Amino acid sequence: MTVVPLVSRAEALKRPTHHQYLHGLGYLVHSGPPELPEAARGEKNCAPPDGVGNRSRHVLQPPGKHPPMTMIWHAGDGAWMHPAHKGNRMGWTPDHLSKAGWEYVGPVKPSKAKHA
Repeated sequence: MTVVPLVSRAEALKRPTHHQYLHGLGYLVHSGPPELPEAARGEKNCAPPDGVGNRSRHVLQPPGKHPPMTMIWHAGDGAWMHPAHKGNRMGWTPDHLSKAGWEYVGPVKPSKAKHA
């Protein structure tokens, strides 16, 4: 029988690049990001500007014809996190996403609230 290493949400959030959320199971520990295929040689910049605040929201452009995505910067682990923890990791390093063809677009612009 295989033992699946699970940790608390608080522990997983310390290193999102090494954890995955599995609905109904919990936070699974990985040794690191998954390997990219040999063909993954993207050269676009996916790093945020210097001085970006922890948990700030930014827009990233995935490769291909996918729509832009809002991601959260996790300064402690130097990783981008999807707000809903979608994907096979909770967080991704800028280098990993750049090689996979992603590109940094810019900070999420505050919406203008309508006043009654």
